[in-house]
Amino acid sequence: MVSIPEIDGFVVNWRQNTDRIIIVFSDEDEQSYMNPEFRAGDLAAALAAAPNTKLYTFALAFYGWDELAINSGGQNFNLSSNAEEMYNSLMSIIDEICLPREEQGAFLSQYQDYIPASYEINPVQMCY
Repeated sequence: MVSIPEIDGFVVNWRQNTDRIIIVFSDEDEQSYMNPEFRAGDLAAALAAAPNTKLYTFALAFYGWDELAINSGGQNFNLSSNAEEMYNSLMSIIDEICLPREEQGAFLSQYQDYIPASYEINPVQMCY
């Protein structure tokens, strides 16, 4: 198996003091092709040690992704072929991470083009 970029060159940089989210779509068990193998317990420990990091997964419950997501403070969603269901699930993640309602007024006055994910326009939710 190969990685592009190479594993040693794969770096995810986060700004200091940010809330971090990771979204995973999978129709398979957790698995690793790394040597040594990276296991689900390793991922759970990494998530627990990472400040302000939540995992959101779209997977079938029996694969184990759901437990990893819930233990990180995130959530597991049903991996579905229903586009509307998947869209609504993604929008619920964006709603959760957008600014709280009491802060949106001040934020919106600075950025006129910003529309929170939960802003309804003809029952379709939008986010920019």
